[in-house]
Amino acid sequence: MLSTFFDLCKVYLKLDIPNTALELMMKAGTSFPNEPRIVLGIAQIYDMLNDADSASKAYKKVLQLDASNVEAMACLAANHYYEDAPEVSERA
Repeated sequence: MLSTFFDLCKVYLKLDIPNTALELMMKAGTSFPNEPRIVLGIAQIYDMLNDADSASKAYKKVLQLDASNVEAMACLAANHYYEDAPEVSERA
């Protein structure tokens, strides 16, 4: 069931409809609340939409669910670096 959400989300992203893909991932998040891959997908879509604040919040939630997620750590550090806070990104 989870792979169906991901596949449909890929289709929406290929069709350049990221808002619909985001709504779909949010719906998947209500069905599977503790799945870090869904929250990571939400964060990636927020990054595609250039919403750095929401993406950072989602990446932090991914790290709460899965503390060893390297992609979330790297993206969070990059967001801090580009927000003129390189000292925070070095600690992250």
